[in-house]
This record gives sequence, C-alpha cells and structure tokens, in this order.
Amino acid sequence: MKGVRHEDKINQSWREFGQLIGITRYEIAVSHTALVEAMARHLQ
Repeated sequence: MKGVRHEDKINQSWREFGQLIGITRYEIAVSHTALVEAMARHLQ
C-alpha cells in the first residue's frame, strides 16, 4: 500500500505542474494578443 500512496503523490505533483504550465501558457497568449492589438492600432 505504501507504494500506491507514493505513486498518487507523484501523480498529483505532475497534475499540479501541468496546471501551472497551462496557466502560464494562457497568460502568455493573452499578453501576446494584447501586444498584437496594440501594434495594429499603432499602425493604423
């Protein structure tokens, strides 16, 4: 049973890491979109 609990902890850590990466990618995408829109307005 001890091995199963340890495996669950490892899987939980990877899920949390994956969520962090997802949030970071979302923030980058939003920042990129805002920058592109600002540049487009400047060029008009």
